[in-house]
Amino acid sequence: MNAINVGSVTGSAQEAAEAVAAEIEAQVPITGAVVTDTVTLPAGEAALIRYDWSVVNVKGDPINVSVTQYAIIGQTSGYVLSMSAATEMAVNYEEIFRQIAESFVEEPA
Repeated sequence: MNAINVGSVTGSAQEAAEAVAAEIEAQVPITGAVVTDTVTLPAGEAALIRYDWSVVNVKGDPINVSVTQYAIIGQTSGYVLSMSAATEMAVNYEEIFRQIAESFVEEPA
């Protein structure tokens, strides 16, 4: 799991979801559609973003990876939590990824 502070953020979680989805579609070699939703977490309003992409493992073999991201609009900053799993295992991690997102706490600056 990665947590990145994206600094000053304005707008709604839906606007964040649309902006992140557009960036993903423009920059990531995805293998399907980017799926977005909005959710409310203890840390604040968040965009839920899911997509699949193909990467090459250390052996040089292509593998499909499912990515789940939560773009959280906090009190003072925005954060993107990124989690991934092999596509065939992703359903096994959905609940764990949700619990991780729900446990995220924004620390005061």
